[in-house]
Amino acid sequence: MIYTKTMPATIFRPDKGFVENLVPRMLQQNRAPDTKTRGLHVRISEFSETSQATLINLQAFLLEIASAQNVLESDFGPQCVFTRDLLVRHRYQEMMDHIRHLTPSPGTPASPIFKKAVHDIRGGALPSLTMNIDLFLYYLPPQDFFHKLYHLSHDHLRILRNCIVDFASAPVPRVGGQESARVGELIEKWRGTRIGTREKSCDVFVSCEYGGDLQSHCVEFSMLERVFYNLLNNAAKNASDGHLAIDIRPTDDGQNLLFLLTNRVDMKLSNLLKSRFGSRMDGLFKEGFTTGGNGVGMGVCAEMVVNVYDLKSFEDAVKWGYFGCSLVKDYFVCWFHWPLSK
Repeated sequence: MIYTKTMPATIFRPDKGFVENLVPRMLQQNRAPDTKTRGLHVRISEFSETSQATLINLQAFLLEIASAQNVLESDFGPQCVFTRDLLVRHRYQEMMDHIRHLTPSPGTPASPIFKKAVHDIRGGALPSLTMNIDLFLYYLPPQDFFHKLYHLSHDHLRILRNCIVDFASAPVPRVGGQESARVGELIEKWRGTRIGTREKSCDVFVSCEYGGDLQSHCVEFSMLERVFYNLLNNAAKNASDGHLAIDIRPTDDGQNLLFLLTNRVDMKLSNLLKSRFGSRMDGLFKEGFTTGGNGVGMGVCAEMVVNVYDLKSFEDAVKWGYFGCSLVKDYFVCWFHWPLSK
C-alpha cells in the first residue's frame, strides 16, 4: 500500500463494507476494444491565431520542463536558475493571461467539444503547476519545487495533447524512461503536498492498494488523467476543511481500478446538492450544474469512462456503477472505474 501522507482521523475513508454497498464489485465489461483514437479533442485550427500561438507556446513550455531530467537530478540552485530563465523565455505571465481567454477562430461558434477541451486545458494539472510556480516567484520555494513542476508538466502535457489532436504526434517523455504508465506516475507528485491555487488550497492524502501498470499507451493514460484531474480539482475547490482524500484499489476481478475521492462539504453546498439531486447524485455527471465553474468538467469524466468501456449510454454507466457520487453525512464521495492495462 502506498501512502503520500498519514491520513488524520478526521478524514473519512470508505471502508470495504461501504464500497461494497455503494459500488458494484464486478463490472459488466472491462474495456473497449480500442481506445487509441477515443477522446474529446479539437484541432488547433479551431482556435483564433492568438490562442493558437499561446497553445503552441504552452506545449513548448511544458515539454521543456518534462524533458529536464538533468535539471531534476541537479541541486536546488541550478533548478532555480533554469526555472527563472524558462519563465522569462516563454513570457510566462503573458502566456497565462492568454490561456484564461482562449477563443475560437473568428466567425466560428464554440462547439460543445471545444468548450470541454478549453475547460481541461485551463484545468488539469495546470492550476497546481501555476500554484507551485507562484510559490517560486513570490515566496520561498520548497526544496522539492522542481520535482513537482517536473511531474505536473508531464501530466498536463498529456492532457493538452489529448485535447488538441494536432499535438498528439510526438510522445510525451516517460518518467524514468519506463514503457508503461504506472500508478505512481499518476500520484507521485501528491506526496506530502497541496492542491489548488494561491487563494485556496488543501492537503491531499492518498491511499493506494495497487502498484502496477495502468496503461501501455499515452492516449488512454491521458484520458484517465482528464477524468482524475477534473474530479481532483472539483474536490479541492469544494473541500470545506482543507482536506481531500484519494483511495485507489483494484476491483475483485483484478481487471480494473476503483478511484474514490472524498472531501468534506459545508452545509450550504450539502443542502444545495440534496435539493437538486436527492440522495443519489449521479446527475452531477451530466453537464449543467456548477457552483462557480462552467458546468462541463464532470460531463467530460462521464464521457471518458463511457468511451473507455465502450458503453452504450450514460444511463448504463450509472446503472452498472462505472461512476457515481453520494453524500455521506457531511462528506462528498465521488468514484469512477478505469480498466487496467491488457
